Amino acid sequence: METTLVLRLISGLCVLLLLYIASLQIPLLGTLFGILIPLPIILVCRRVSWWSGFFLVLVAAGVFWYLEHFFHLNGEIVQYLELALIGLVLALLSIRGYAADRAISITVLIMTLVGGLIFVAQALHQGLAPLDYLHRTIENLANNFLTLLGKEGIPAEQLLPDNLQLPRLIELVVQISPALWLINTTLIVWLNMILSREIIRQSTGQDVGPPLNLWKSPEWLVFIALAAGFGILLPIGWLPKVALNVLLLCGLIYFYQGLAIVAFIFHRFRVPKIIRALGYPLLLLKPLTLLVIGVGLVDLWFDFRRLHQPPTQA
Repeated sequence: METTLVLRLISGLCVLLLLYIASLQIPLLGTLFGILIPLPIILVCRRVSWWSGFFLVLVAAGVFWYLEHFFHLNGEIVQYLELALIGLVLALLSIRGYAADRAISITVLIMTLVGGLIFVAQALHQGLAPLDYLHRTIENLANNFLTLLGKEGIPAEQLLPDNLQLPRLIELVVQISPALWLINTTLIVWLNMILSREIIRQSTGQDVGPPLNLWKSPEWLVFIALAAGFGILLPIGWLPKVALNVLLLCGLIYFYQGLAIVAFIFHRFRVPKIIRALGYPLLLLKPLTLLVIGVGLVDLWFDFRRLHQPPTQA
């Protein structure tokens, strides 16, 4: 028994190490590995104990610090700790019996507060106002991204929309950065929750709670979305910018609802898993993403999952 626990901790540490190094060393695609850092932490917490997962986070942080200082690996310890905290919070809420949607919402709220505090602390450490620090950070990220693409032979002109210069694009990103922050955090939390539930269910047969393909947003959300849409059209101070952020967040919620409907239909008609694995990434492409959001929105009136329920026998 003890040997099994030790092996699970060692395997979790190895996976964390691979994900962390891949996130730093692989251009462009490294981010995809980085957002999975919470996953092995969640699995160790659920399969062994929460304190074992906490111990794993500390040991991994020590290993990463060692690699950074003695092997000159350009690491991001703070970013790792933020991602690790996602895993610890999600696992703790799941262990205590919180429903998946509540666990996701609470984790996003906690990480938004923690991330905001860290961001303000970093700005003050640099001697800048938070807004100035945000603008400089986004500008540096944009320049580094375009430089990396230039090394791959991809000119920046192919990525920027027509008649939109880089400074204007940076200013737009600054304006919608609150929504982008929440969207990014929610996607990371949601993805790790989905994957951890599926891995635990497939490997152990453990009950992970009600399926998320039945989830739906509250009906009153449509009024907030409509108000935000009208707010964008009103040239009153910061109102259009605030309304745009709110509308983006509403779009994210309806995207999740549309995705739940797609997952329900896949399950209802027993679509092969290989097709599901290929289909879900395609939904992230721009035209299909808008379609999924539209399906989630009109589900308020059509209730697609009720329409596709199997007929009841008398």
